[in-house]
Amino acid sequence: MRTHNMKTTLLYFYPYLSTFVKKDIKFFQEKYKVVTSGFMPKKKSYTFFFLIKQFFFILFNIGKCKIVVCKFASYHSFLPALLAKVFNKPFVIINGGTDCVSFPSINYGNFNKYLQGKFTKWTYQLSTHIVTLHQNLVEYDYNYQDTDFPKQGFAYHIKNLNKPISEIYNGYDSEKWYKNSDKIPNSFITVAFGIGTEKINFLKGIDMILNVASEFPDCMFYLIGANKDFIEQVKAENIIALPPLPSKQLIEHYSKSEFYLQLSISEGFPNSLCEAMLCGCIPIGSDVGAIPFIIGDTGFVLKKKDKNQLTELINNALKSDRKTLQTKARNRISTEFTEEKRKEKLLSLI
Repeated sequence: MRTHNMKTTLLYFYPYLSTFVKKDIKFFQEKYKVVTSGFMPKKKSYTFFFLIKQFFFILFNIGKCKIVVCKFASYHSFLPALLAKVFNKPFVIINGGTDCVSFPSINYGNFNKYLQGKFTKWTYQLSTHIVTLHQNLVEYDYNYQDTDFPKQGFAYHIKNLNKPISEIYNGYDSEKWYKNSDKIPNSFITVAFGIGTEKINFLKGIDMILNVASEFPDCMFYLIGANKDFIEQVKAENIIALPPLPSKQLIEHYSKSEFYLQLSISEGFPNSLCEAMLCGCIPIGSDVGAIPFIIGDTGFVLKKKDKNQLTELINNALKSDRKTLQTKARNRISTEFTEEKRKEKLLSLI
């Protein structure tokens, strides 16, 4: 009689234990017995050994499970996808952003790397179902800058991929992320890990902020997530660079800032943007990935990676009805992108 209480086993694979991976695991645990496996080689040269270890882990566990789920497509997702196929188990891949694009100009994106691109492609091809964070990660016309492909999205980089796809957005905790202080007038903030390296500065649009800050001497620009060298090098009076900060301190900084800048050349569904909007920041973002969709009518979208267009956009933002937009920004995230909605959709799909 005990069989009624026994939960179905779900195998869950992930590359690293991010907050969002932890959240999804928690959602699944409400209904399933979740057996997890991380894939975190300290060095690239260890990848092969991790694959061997993973292979035996799967062989040992796959007989007991009903379904295999994997977060992000890359090296770590190929064996789970392949063995799920061999053992006739459904395999669901949940993508993230990097696993949907290729930017040769800065050597970024899974499809830009030969071997990683192959593993990513095979994962999608072997999958039973694809969960995408946003339709734009499947395929869309890319016009933000002209140095790379005219389209992005995994379906553009993998021809004739006929798979069922569900769009399930990220979910955010509006009780954790909220405005807890007054805004500093004319303040802008951006958060990215690794600010200071040439690649990250270009990828995350930090170069644009450094370029445009001198046009706005009455505004303050806060860059959070910078490395030590960069922090020491910044000489502009109206730019303050800070190291990576824990979420408690981030909430403080978001709460004080009027605008959030997300000027990346590539994004999936950026968490910092959504968390900043929950803290009442007015979003100013580039026309890539899910950014324009997240912003909706609550802020400003930069159509081209162009200094003049950005200057004009910031001027428009400074002239806007800030109080109204701040409220709208928070409301958009707290109603459209909730943890509850994500959980419901994930569980009903599984």
